[in-house]
Amino acid sequence: EPSEGSDCGLDHEAALLAIGGDGRSFGHIWLPDAVLAAGAALRSELQGDGGSNLAFLRRKYPDAVVQVAGEASLAVPPGQRLHLSLLCRDRAMLARMAVDARDLAETAIDAVADHLGLGDDALQAAFDGIRVCTYGLQLEADDEAG
Repeated sequence: EPSEGSDCGLDHEAALLAIGGDGRSFGHIWLPDAVLAAGAALRSELQGDGGSNLAFLRRKYPDAVVQVAGEASLAVPPGQRLHLSLLCRDRAMLARMAVDARDLAETAIDAVADHLGLGDDALQAAFDGIRVCTYGLQLEADDEAG
């Protein structure tokens, strides 16, 4: 489990080695600031009972890495706030994973909405405030003579 204060909570180097291949794709599903006040309850809803939500995504995408990272707090810098981290081999898989992870984020937000006192409009605004950021990277060999 990543530490709460980590930038994205994912040991990218170890994860990249684990999934192999030359191309890597990664992404973050950022929870909106408006729901971070739910704190541990929001993190718990993302993870599911005993980590069941993450286990489901890991079974569906066995060659990928999925983690909940960051703090559910406005007191930390934006890059350290609560989000899902995704890492896989290709952009097509990442696109599918991002849809499923966004659905998970919406479900978690919906579960804490009453606790936060969110009405229908505020709930929709929270759904709209979920940010999906995806990136692709191509690794090249370093041919240093030595």
